[in-house]
Amino acid sequence: MSAYRRLVIASNRLPFRVEYGRGRVTLRPTTGGLASALSAVHQQGQNLWIGWPGDCSGLDAAGQVEMSDIFTRQRVVGVPLSGRELIDYYDGVCNAALWPVLHYQLDRLPLSLPPFESYRAVNERFAETIVEQYQPGDLIWIHDYHLLLAPAMVRRRIPDARIGFFLHTPFPAADVFRVLPSRRELLEGVLGSTAIGFQTSADAANFAAAVSALTDYAIDGGTAVGDGRRIGFGAYPIGIDARRLRSGERPTRRFARAGCRLFVGVDRLDYTKGIPLRLAAFERLLAANHALHGKVQLVQVAVPSREHVPSYANLKREVEALIARVNVRFGTPAWTPVRYVAESLPPADLAALYRAADVMLVTALRDGMNLVAKEFVSAREDEDGVLILSELTGAAGELPDAILVNPYSVDALVSAMLQALEMDREERRQRMSALRLHLSGRTVDAWMDRFTAAVTAAAGGGVNRSADAARIVRASIDRGVGLSLAVPFEGVLVADAQDAARSGPDPDLLSALRDLTSRSGITVHLMTGVDRDTVDGWFDSLPAVLWTEHGLWRREAEGRRWRRTQWTTAEWMDDVRELMQQFVARTPGAFVVERAHALAWRFDRADPTVGRSQAQMLAALLRDAAGPLGYEVTALPHVVEVRASGLSIARTVQKIIDMSQASQVVFVGDTASANCVGDVLRPSDILIDCTAATSPPDARRARALLREVADALAPARPAPLPLPARIKAASKYAAALSAASAPSSGVGIEG
Repeated sequence: MSAYRRLVIASNRLPFRVEYGRGRVTLRPTTGGLASALSAVHQQGQNLWIGWPGDCSGLDAAGQVEMSDIFTRQRVVGVPLSGRELIDYYDGVCNAALWPVLHYQLDRLPLSLPPFESYRAVNERFAETIVEQYQPGDLIWIHDYHLLLAPAMVRRRIPDARIGFFLHTPFPAADVFRVLPSRRELLEGVLGSTAIGFQTSADAANFAAAVSALTDYAIDGGTAVGDGRRIGFGAYPIGIDARRLRSGERPTRRFARAGCRLFVGVDRLDYTKGIPLRLAAFERLLAANHALHGKVQLVQVAVPSREHVPSYANLKREVEALIARVNVRFGTPAWTPVRYVAESLPPADLAALYRAADVMLVTALRDGMNLVAKEFVSAREDEDGVLILSELTGAAGELPDAILVNPYSVDALVSAMLQALEMDREERRQRMSALRLHLSGRTVDAWMDRFTAAVTAAAGGGVNRSADAARIVRASIDRGVGLSLAVPFEGVLVADAQDAARSGPDPDLLSALRDLTSRSGITVHLMTGVDRDTVDGWFDSLPAVLWTEHGLWRREAEGRRWRRTQWTTAEWMDDVRELMQQFVARTPGAFVVERAHALAWRFDRADPTVGRSQAQMLAALLRDAAGPLGYEVTALPHVVEVRASGLSIARTVQKIIDMSQASQVVFVGDTASANCVGDVLRPSDILIDCTAATSPPDARRARALLREVADALAPARPAPLPLPARIKAASKYAAALSAASAPSSGVGIEG
């Protein structure tokens, strides 16, 4: 049973727009990822959707009555917008100012920004409508950049409301967001929420940096603290509604290869999608490879968007001119290199196109997630086809087995296209199989469940509060479900990472871990950034799976051999170290900590204001070069950490999930690590935030939680000791016998 009465969804548009002609009201589906995802959510239970229904000014009295009846049956409420508001609020603030800033397209900003008053007024009207429709027990879910002010406006009217806000676009670096004149008001509007969701951990980190720099709220891990409240935020990557592509309808179009291998692009016609650069790359591919003439074709679907906006009209002309140039330059009577589909395709046609594609091109210049990439993978039940995916999309973090590419580099795009064409069947199968495994269980329903659970838990003071952890774990084991319990060492089991690296685990912690690992039905996974030789000494005889150097090495519970889990490069370390040292020189109290595959710039001892400012600048510079150089940047309180790509708590948990398919994974962490890991957990997994809602992180809470879980479980049968421990035990036993024996007597050992 859900923890709320119904969802009250609010977004700029309804799932359809109203058209009126010949005396009848017609509903036309709204295109876009938000609409398709939320439509599946809206259809459940008695959920209500609030949004703009389109231009209804032409409806007569009969049409108004008919529309009202349809809205009641469909469980939607319309928020009308005037023509002036569409110009100032929608075309103006939303699409001319917020959209380019959120997508790092600052050169697209107009010389004079649109008036903000209209944006504020429309958000007020949405808030009023939400309040009018609200009933006790409802959970309010507000969506996207059009309604950034609405959460605080609703909060002022209903102080105890449970309000979730989800941003479907990227959230940019703090210095980029700073260019908006109303930046503080926008942030404080979002902070009226109970919990805030982003597509990726990087977006959540950028939001935290902006809140720290531009508001009076404090950031405590994955929580913003201010105005007498704690607001949770984190990454909740959106899933797809796979049922939409399996509707059973017959395709109306035939997407046949006709002797050609198909490249496919499916995009809204928007300047963030990288279509011109993609076409330029395809043209260069054909120019440099004459053998491909007549053998390949690009099918580009471009759904019309904001055609009345000059920049979008110019983009449409540019795309059409590029397609015409390629077709005139290389086309023959029997072969058209680029096939252009300038309309939205019904789900059956879209699924057919995905299945026909040899290579899927998702090369957005920046995207919050990009559901086309996920839909393509979901549609490929034949485990064939290659996905070329922009590394600047949110989907890139979830689909690492795609060919990841810099969308701004035409040469890189051409190389990726050639790699995809030359890839053999077995590699295609392996990659697609891995992609489908990554997406298994990550549906739009699971996304809704995770985020609404986070809102409900945040309203109650914590995510899977530790007081309930033992009961939750025991219930799973009673159902016959094997559990893999994953817990970070630094920052969770020990409070200070620096002290932990020097001194290792204390006797109390070792006792708690030994007690837990002796219980039946549970496998303990310990994760640390420390090197494997040191960890061997710390946990020599502990029957737990050990993950060291941020998940690069793994040692099985009963084993002695360390196995490398992935390949990495350290070529970036010298350059990153030099840059970090420059920031040490300009930030008194800062210092660099170095490990085998990671560097951390810490400012625990620096002035907090200076440290945060320098950390934001350093993180922004590092992220600019992260993709090509093979490292990842994480900005946390008091530290900017750089690791080889793929080394993180979240990636380690993903590895644990991949090797524990039949088990339930329980992750125990503080708020910061819980928010990172939330990206990868399946709906059946358990997330436990052991941070108190009213105090800073305290390792004693995590240790108490381990004790509670151990006490709730039955002891396991004694397992054989690991080899070194057996040798030590035998030596002690022999020494004891020797000491107890008289010099003249013989020694006998009973079997």
